[in-house]
Amino acid sequence: ALEMGALQRLPRIFPSTELLARAQKKAMYVKEDTTIRNSRQRGRKYAAERITAMSKELTKPLGDVLDGFRAVLRRLGPFEKVVADLTVKSRELAGFGSLADTLEAVKDLRKTTSLISKTAASAAAKAESRKLADDECEVAMDEITRLWEAEGWILEQLLEQRELKNTPMIQPDLITVVLVGSPNVGKSSIVRAISTGQPEVSNYPFTTRGMTLGHILDKKSDEKICQVMDTPGLLPRPDEERNEMEQLTLASMMHLESVVMFVMDLTGGSGDKSSVAAQLDVRDELRERFGGLLWVDVLSKADLPEDVKDEALRSRVPQEALRVSTQTG
Repeated sequence: ALEMGALQRLPRIFPSTELLARAQKKAMYVKEDTTIRNSRQRGRKYAAERITAMSKELTKPLGDVLDGFRAVLRRLGPFEKVVADLTVKSRELAGFGSLADTLEAVKDLRKTTSLISKTAASAAAKAESRKLADDECEVAMDEITRLWEAEGWILEQLLEQRELKNTPMIQPDLITVVLVGSPNVGKSSIVRAISTGQPEVSNYPFTTRGMTLGHILDKKSDEKICQVMDTPGLLPRPDEERNEMEQLTLASMMHLESVVMFVMDLTGGSGDKSSVAAQLDVRDELRERFGGLLWVDVLSKADLPEDVKDEALRSRVPQEALRVSTQTG
């Protein structure tokens, strides 16, 4: 079943150096079976068990990671699927391997470790002498160590993919009020002002800015009535030119059961990219694309004078828009 919050269940990942040190220590603590009187047979078993102990301490965590990622990725809801895809895409653009390639490399590391171990453990168990069994063990452990020193970096890359877990937890049973608009128009300030308590600020993997998620509680019962989230600013341009942050905003409107609060700043203080004309162009586009959603227009920074001298622009500002100020209310 699909579920929100699945990304928070991604498995724990340990650095390759930590796993290797733990595996080497595990092999050191294997004890000889003193019930076996024959020295050669005892040495064979001891060597094979040391190899196997080291291998299991490495391959089991890798298997758990692979199973955990597959299980989580199968359960992603539509919004989290978009977040995961955008994260992977941004990392590929930054020169990192894709998540699929990274998981495949982890699978190969596990397979190679297991193959070295099984081959060497079998050879040690059949060795002509105790010394040859010991030699098989040392060679195998050295080979596994070199393999992990050369290829273990793939786990560090997968550790970076844990950024997926930073996705804010959207509760599907609550109404989501999504604040949308151009950059720097005051969306996050409004979220903080209307939220009960301290909103959470989470960084998405593909953006340096924070994402603010707050809740409005019932004054009597303290139960959550709805969740309120701001979104990265949109610029008036085609979808193919929009970055990962803008695609996230569109995804929140497409895939969440949301009420749109479109925020505009008419004071002229939001920067060139967020001119009043640009803001209205974005609004017109979104109204056409998402006309079926519940929609509220809000004019922020109402405590400051507006700067809209062009009558044509003024006529496009929705007359029913609510005027709010995080300073004066």
